[in-house]
Amino acid sequence: MTKITVIMPSLNVVKYIRHCMESVLSQTLKEMEILCIDAGSTDGTLELLEQYAESDGRIKVIHSDRRSYGYQLNLGIGMASGEYVAVVETDDMITPEMFETLYEEAVKADADYVKGSAELFMEVSKDICLKIPAVPVFQDRSMYHRLLCPKEMPELVVCDYYLWTGIYKNELVKQIILNETPGAAYQDAGFMFQAYAKAERAVYLPDAFYLYRQDNMEASSYDKRAFRYFVQEYDYMKQFLSGLSKDWYEAYYTRMLNHCRRRFQVMGATGKFWQDVSDDMEELRRRLQYAVDQNIIKKEHLDDDQRIRLKLFLDGPQAVYGSYAAAYFWAVENICVMWETIKDKNTIIFGSGKAGKFLHALIAHKYEGNVQCYCDNQERLWGVVQGIPVISPEEAVKRYPEAIYLIPSVRFETEMRAQLTRLGIAEKNIFTYNAGTSDLLVFQM
Repeated sequence: MTKITVIMPSLNVVKYIRHCMESVLSQTLKEMEILCIDAGSTDGTLELLEQYAESDGRIKVIHSDRRSYGYQLNLGIGMASGEYVAVVETDDMITPEMFETLYEEAVKADADYVKGSAELFMEVSKDICLKIPAVPVFQDRSMYHRLLCPKEMPELVVCDYYLWTGIYKNELVKQIILNETPGAAYQDAGFMFQAYAKAERAVYLPDAFYLYRQDNMEASSYDKRAFRYFVQEYDYMKQFLSGLSKDWYEAYYTRMLNHCRRRFQVMGATGKFWQDVSDDMEELRRRLQYAVDQNIIKKEHLDDDQRIRLKLFLDGPQAVYGSYAAAYFWAVENICVMWETIKDKNTIIFGSGKAGKFLHALIAHKYEGNVQCYCDNQERLWGVVQGIPVISPEEAVKRYPEAIYLIPSVRFETEMRAQLTRLGIAEKNIFTYNAGTSDLLVFQM
């Protein structure tokens, strides 16, 4: 019995395909079929997939005659024979227990789908892989492990973005048709919208099973044509709003806003306004203006950043681009001062959490070996993180009294500075990093 069909769309991912495929073949759940749907790779990806298929009968290589992510997934869904269907992007990886854990939960709940969470990862140097938890679907942890009814929860459209963190009942996905626009052009948004609107039984788990790569600069998330793709995909999604309540319309437009925010962030980091897709930006602006004028988007339901970016976008695409460009180049200025501060010096990072690990990755991208250790007040965190020790601040100062001490965010800056000063570190040797934790800062510096 095939418990899970794994669909793996590919196109020229030879740099990543081995790690991805090995993570799928290492699953503790063995009753799988693996449909590798290649859209005409020319870099050696296809040959590697065919080698895997020769050594493992669960693998089938399918040749797609179109370079369309939606078309590739539609092919796979049509061929899927498993009880449940999963999608794994071929530059990503999954943990060994992912499918077994999700499948057991799905069978127990007779769920239309079961989803976990993800970690965002970047391989920024030979020995350092930065992992950052994705934003959780639910802030309220009581929502996890519960049987939910997605067709009554339009808010999922806004808080659950990832297709590939879950498994979906075959009967459900057979009712879903993805948009078949060219390229890897956000067609997963249409898939998820249909899944939410149709599913009656779903379970979410807080565990991060999926590793979502952020350092593939060829990925669609960095493509300036994204604004064109958004227009096409949201046109496609709109047909599924018919007959749904007004809350679904608000979720639809709020997701559109959030998608645009990320693309403006990418554009801001390039330092150049993408004039050749300005018509698409303007079309998206008009649609959001309509949603505001018709009171479909309710500003009281948006967070502070959403309200600010929406106002700027409605003023015009140039305005929101300018805000992101200014923020990015202010961040770069902060980093450039840091480079001069730590150059040729032993460096200690105060704090081994998300911000500290990101800062380590950022430094390793430019000055591999500069960071000697983390120091952290929480004894439970002492050990090794990203290949370097985590020790107490007292021990760090004892070992490295002349080092530069980096505070990775402004949140506890006052307390950290005071503690380091009490321990004898000169003020000139303390630097606060306050440029944020965007992957763009690593890979465009």
